[in-house]
Amino acid sequence: MTLREREEQNALQDYSRSLRAVEDARHKLELVQDELDHARSEMSKKLAANPPAGQLAQMQEYCQTIEKRERECDYAVNVAQNKSQQCFLKLVGARQARSVVEKAQEQQKQRYDQERRKQEQKQIDEMAGREKPASQLLRVHKTALWN
Repeated sequence: MTLREREEQNALQDYSRSLRAVEDARHKLELVQDELDHARSEMSKKLAANPPAGQLAQMQEYCQTIEKRERECDYAVNVAQNKSQQCFLKLVGARQARSVVEKAQEQQKQRYDQERRKQEQKQIDEMAGREKPASQLLRVHKTALWN
């Protein structure tokens, strides 16, 4: 695995983790919103029964606490989404970098193959252009024979 492929793999893993973080933050926000809806519903029921002022203040404070957690969760979702967007951009950049390297390697391989074919053709042309054909070079003269 090349450096660029590893960088792309790491960026993909980071992006995957960031998406999970977004989903986790959204899930937590939904739970808090459900809790807030339930608390408001309970408060409405108790308001109909004319509760004492202290109990009403306590229920209101409880709802405000949940609303604060809701705002915090909403902020956490936004932070997670921003991080996810950054991770996505990093992934896109890593993929582009890998693509550029692969394209350069392919071009280099094509140049090498083309040069190798030229050299092979040159050798073939040199062999074909010799004054004596290869069959004459291997022919043995009778005078060279001693028996």
